[in-house]
Amino acid sequence: MTSLDQGVWQHFGFRSNPLDPRPLSVSHQDRELMVGRDQENRKFAALSSNDHGVIIVEGNIGVGKTSFVNAAQYDLSKRGFLPSHQTIEVRENMEPSNLVLSALSNLVYSLELAKGRDANMKDLSLREGKQLVANTVKGGWGGQLSILGTGGGVQRQETIEQAPTIIINTALQKLDKWIERAKEKFSYRAGIVVINNLDRLLDQELVELLNRARDVALLRPNILWTLIGKVGTFTTIEGQARRVSEIITGQPILLNPLSLEKIHEAIHVRVNKFAARKEARFPLESRFIDLLYEVSQGEIRFIFKRLTDIVYEVVAELPSVDMIPSDLAFKVLTKLAEQRLSQLPLTESDKRMLQNMAQHPFRIKDYKEFKLSSQQALLNRVRRLQKMELLQSERRDAKMVIYRTVADVNIVFRKDK
Repeated sequence: MTSLDQGVWQHFGFRSNPLDPRPLSVSHQDRELMVGRDQENRKFAALSSNDHGVIIVEGNIGVGKTSFVNAAQYDLSKRGFLPSHQTIEVRENMEPSNLVLSALSNLVYSLELAKGRDANMKDLSLREGKQLVANTVKGGWGGQLSILGTGGGVQRQETIEQAPTIIINTALQKLDKWIERAKEKFSYRAGIVVINNLDRLLDQELVELLNRARDVALLRPNILWTLIGKVGTFTTIEGQARRVSEIITGQPILLNPLSLEKIHEAIHVRVNKFAARKEARFPLESRFIDLLYEVSQGEIRFIFKRLTDIVYEVVAELPSVDMIPSDLAFKVLTKLAEQRLSQLPLTESDKRMLQNMAQHPFRIKDYKEFKLSSQQALLNRVRRLQKMELLQSERRDAKMVIYRTVADVNIVFRKDK
């Protein structure tokens, strides 16, 4: 029987993939997989003591922000909070009405996960809140909105239309009544709503969205909003959206990359948790994990994803392999990175630019290093490459933004690889 016949991970002695790169969920099982972040978790607990308001979690791409927030939500669920099992994904030109309806949708769905599918049918206000979500999905209002987690016979993700302004007051009333009755009937302290991927927005788009949402959505009673964004999100808000910064609870929670030691510990915890037999071990050497850590600047999601990809690629060619040599793993890693870049609309000029950018972090004021005529010329290039998710940015202060190439670019173009 080959590895492919019995299952890849079963061949290596696991029940399933121990390094699943998807974010941890809000559950006891996934909470046990969380390594590190103790100090940050204590801060999240402290900032949540008001039972409402806005908490900001910052970190670079792939450091585990969503997993951290879900682990923190699980802890808060033990203290009487209704956690969110879905996140609101932001997009350009998103309106406050989208946030209000998505918040209600997420809360309705989360209550049904926690208390059963008929939980929203036990009270008029709960039932009306769910019905508003269902009618919105079925009826359609102008624009685009992905409404997540409706439960109870309504699809968990559907595209609906943007609510007319005259409808928003009704939606707000339904949301406020729904959360108030959920508190009374099920003894919740508050509901949590998570907005993810703020790093998809340009700074000005982020500021405009939050300014519009401040009074309509973010000041709702009994809701703890958690905003997940890149490093410098709070600095941007503080500098360009002062009224919004005033309602944010405390300072942002900054998630730096886990140390290499903690990455190894996280892998060890998962290997032990998913092992189906005592002698199970992950089929890649620890020094290869060190290499992935270096090229990704500690991006745990990339490390887990590429380790998983390499296992599948190698086993497809060598079904009986028990341990993958590091030189073979590196060849596969390079092939995967090259494949990803080849699928993007990169020009030869883009490739030369990426080769220069991969050597060290840079600022827009460094445009002369790239043989460009102005800062605006470099900014245009940066925005193009960011849309292809080949660059990530980090705001150091109100005036300084640092840009870095992502791991696949480093693998292909770094001279010291």
